Amino acid sequence: MLISTAPRGGAVMPRALPAAILLALAAIIFSFIAAMQPAASKHGWLRHGEVADQVVHACKENGPMMRWKSLVEKNRFYEICKLDGEQYGLRIIQKINGVWEDITAFIPGDGKLSTVVKYAAQSATRFTGTLP
Repeated sequence: MLISTAPRGGAVMPRALPAAILLALAAIIFSFIAAMQPAASKHGWLRHGEVADQVVHACKENGPMMRWKSLVEKNRFYEICKLDGEQYGLRIIQKINGVWEDITAFIPGDGKLSTVVKYAAQSATRFTGTLP
């Protein structure tokens, strides 16, 4: 973007916007885009679409019916939540820098409870305590 300045002689001289202003505009645009990120994280939304938001919503509204603790990742938990009808979803959350963040959310396989439990059991163990 160019800004025109007119010196005494009347000629118009273009001048480039300062780099600081361009960086500030880029930061504002980035912040706006980040604020619009869906609840189920960028990965969840990109990979699983609206299903990710449905699973997160169900877990937040009704609470998880089961919780599993990751065998690999510290402070990562899998939440199994009942959706509409006979479908169940899996929400994966992790405490990062003291804040619980959604890693992803989706419906494994056919969405039957047995399928979702089998999926969680591959990399987590049943957890009955409260989140740390």
